[in-house]
Amino acid sequence: MTLSAALKTEIVETILTSTPEAVVATDERGSIRLMNPAAEKLTGWTAAEALGQPLETVLRLIEEHNGAAYGDPVPLAILKGAPVHLDRGLRLIARDGRELEIEGSATPNGLGAVLVLRDVTLRRWEESQLRQVQRLEAAERLAARISAEYATLVEQIRHQADHLLGHFGEYAPAREAIEQIQRTAAVAAQVTRRLAAFGTRQISNLEELSLNGLLRQMMKVIESAAGSRVAVRIQTDSETGRVHADRAHLEQAILNLILHACSAMPEGGRLNIETRVRDAPWQGRLYPCAVLRVSYDDARSDPARTLDPGGADDSGLAVPMAQSIVTEHRGYLLASSGSGRTCLEILLPRVPEEPLPAGQSVKSILMVHNHDRVRALLHNFFEANGYNLIEAASTAEAVALGQLHEGPIDLLVATHPDVDAILTELREAHPRLDALRIVDQATAAACEIQHPFTQQALLARVQSLLGAATFSAA
Repeated sequence: MTLSAALKTEIVETILTSTPEAVVATDERGSIRLMNPAAEKLTGWTAAEALGQPLETVLRLIEEHNGAAYGDPVPLAILKGAPVHLDRGLRLIARDGRELEIEGSATPNGLGAVLVLRDVTLRRWEESQLRQVQRLEAAERLAARISAEYATLVEQIRHQADHLLGHFGEYAPAREAIEQIQRTAAVAAQVTRRLAAFGTRQISNLEELSLNGLLRQMMKVIESAAGSRVAVRIQTDSETGRVHADRAHLEQAILNLILHACSAMPEGGRLNIETRVRDAPWQGRLYPCAVLRVSYDDARSDPARTLDPGGADDSGLAVPMAQSIVTEHRGYLLASSGSGRTCLEILLPRVPEEPLPAGQSVKSILMVHNHDRVRALLHNFFEANGYNLIEAASTAEAVALGQLHEGPIDLLVATHPDVDAILTELREAHPRLDALRIVDQATAAACEIQHPFTQQALLARVQSLLGAATFSAA
């Protein structure tokens, strides 16, 4: 039975509409005469807008290795009289600025050419991460084996050096040389221990953590590691959310990246640490991930070599060890560079959160207390109850954190003498900031709470104040 022209057209339209691949047809001059819905999604152009446009206007193809324009593949396909394959190394710049890795072909026909394209960004990402994990696993196995073998040799050297020292007098000429052997063996023992840790680390104490809270708790350590020559800027996004992680191991991964960044700036520079949210491939789909981004002045680093255990530079295994920790948390560690700066990013899958009721937002509280354990306990408690708690150990730290914080801070909780000084410094950045004062005597107003108090009592008072339309901090 012969199909009618109308039926053939309907079948073709159905195929074009349902296929997941982008299909673009051009005339012999390279002007677009047809685009299917998948091509609209890929390019960001509607079929009506693209009709009659030059192909290069809608399909902006660049070569990945040098960023040069690839050009229009249609004339080459027509010249060859055969399909031109668009393989690895091509990116498409969508209308909204997205860069997508694509592959496909351009096939000539009597009226021009037909291009069939696939977005392979997700697949390439997963392939890249798999290669990194495989290299890392190989390096970990090698490190574990070497550390075990060398630990025995180093211990024998140390033991024999101790034995020799026992046979020489205090002023024997050989004593200094033997002591140098001991010192060198001690350094070698430290290296083997680091190799053993790199090859055998396993996460064991998972808990729900806030990246923002963890970063705030590490602020003093970060500033100490950076030193006076490095200008540190910390910027957190309140939407970053929480992750499942081993606190000690994640702290070590973050500190490793910071130490690596500082070692790349021996003469000083700028170190920016930020948190944010972005979608990343995870278990075969795009999933919201919490991101911790460390960027620093360094125009010399090769991003690929930075993550390669075999290409470790003067900072040793700091970055590969951080990558090992992140990988064990089912996350990614990415490296990139540009404009004289290098960027390292930790991506961890974010813990799903219950959506807030319409019109509500997460309230931010600035808490000042001089005991570390109290702050850590209150941080976990308040975040578990739906608040973003920013904790500080002193008035100066509270002012610094308040000035760094993006978005509003709804409430300050501090001892009575500190409240006015903090409010004065932060009024310009947070004009609606009010305070709950911690007092030693019986409370005289709703904006006071007597010390000592339980965390439940503090939560109840905070809820009461933040739930009210207005209250006075005076």
